[in-house]
Formats: sequence, structure tokens, C-alpha cells
Amino acid sequence: SLTSGTAYTFNTTGLGAGMDSILRVIDPTGAQVGENDDETPGSLTSRLSYTPTVTGTFNIEIRHKNAAAAAGSYTV
Repeated sequence: SLTSGTAYTFNTTGLGAGMDSILRVIDPTGAQVGENDDETPGSLTSRLSYTPTVTGTFNIEIRHKNAAAAAGSYTV
């Protein structure tokens, strides 16, 4: 659960070989409210800061940038 008005930062680290992450924040209604592909230009990791305007259960979604990729490892 995230609290309204509190700043949060999410990032991926420890990416497995070939992993290029995309990080998304999904709000309690199912709407995407944030997305980041590259933490810095050209990097494979993702980093996203977000301050919710409501308190509730949010989801953090991590995907491989290549939709055809079978798998990849990471740490959030």
C-alpha cells in the first residue's frame, strides 16, 4: 500500500544477461500512472519516482523491453 503525498522511488538492479527492464506503476483503479525504460540514457535498468495522490494498493510492473523475450531476472 502506498500513502498519498509520500514520495517513493522504485528501481531495477541486478539485471540478468540480456535483460532490459521497463518499470510501470499501476494505481488502485488499474490505470498506469508512471513508466520508465532507462534509468539514464542508454542504461538497461529502470528508475521511477512517484508521489501518489491517493492512498491504496498500487502494483509495480516490470517487463522486458523486448516483448518477445522469454525470461529475464532482476531485483526491485
